[in-house]
Amino acid sequence: MHTIPLVETCGVLVISDGGKDGTYEVIERCSESATMFGIPTEMMETEDLRREYGSCFSIPNNENKLKGLLEPGGGFVRPELAMEYAIEDAVHHGAEVQEGVTIVDILREDSSPTDSPVYEVHISDGTVYRTKGA
Repeated sequence: MHTIPLVETCGVLVISDGGKDGTYEVIERCSESATMFGIPTEMMETEDLRREYGSCFSIPNNENKLKGLLEPGGGFVRPELAMEYAIEDAVHHGAEVQEGVTIVDILREDSSPTDSPVYEVHISDGTVYRTKGA
């Protein structure tokens, strides 16, 4: 049986030419976030990008200098598979799955500060469920 991984670690490369205003805000914000969370990255300039990725991407020779931020450990989550796993886990822990209904409202009931909050979940078919939060 072939299994599909939930998370695909393939690396992420963000590239910017500085835009109309010549700033590299996206690159800078990504770099700051990575630094804050201890995520390894590599800053790349135009020539680095041409050398490493010139055979994969058309990198124009224009007046704007390119900057890139490579996150080798980055990737993506398969959302449909994440939902499937979450539902399987919930059912395993006693949840009942209802299909074809819509949650129309979630109300938090007043509870003491030491208790877990209690929520009322209102469903489109008129059913109201009560559940404890985390």
